[in-house]
Amino acid sequence: MAGYEKVVLCAPDKKALEKIKSLTGQRFTDQDQERILFFHPDELFFFLKEEAAKEAGKEERVKGYKVKVKYRPVKEMEKQTKQEAVAKVIIGRSRG
Repeated sequence: MAGYEKVVLCAPDKKALEKIKSLTGQRFTDQDQERILFFHPDELFFFLKEEAAKEAGKEERVKGYKVKVKYRPVKEMEKQTKQEAVAKVIIGRSRG
């Protein structure tokens, strides 16, 4: 697989995605198949956010202690709900 750590295949049609998955099963070794990831477009965006959050994690020392910081992606609906809640609080305080 040309030295890639992960290969991502994305298809909007679930039937097409399943067909691609079965074809890759026939053409690639088990080891290569473990590195091939199959996603519907919505799942792909969440996966990319999750990968970015992993990369953003860091380890640092605070007062001599190792502190590991891990970020997790927020689902779009949850993000929108939180933004609306914050907006309501800000609007409510500005009126008061």
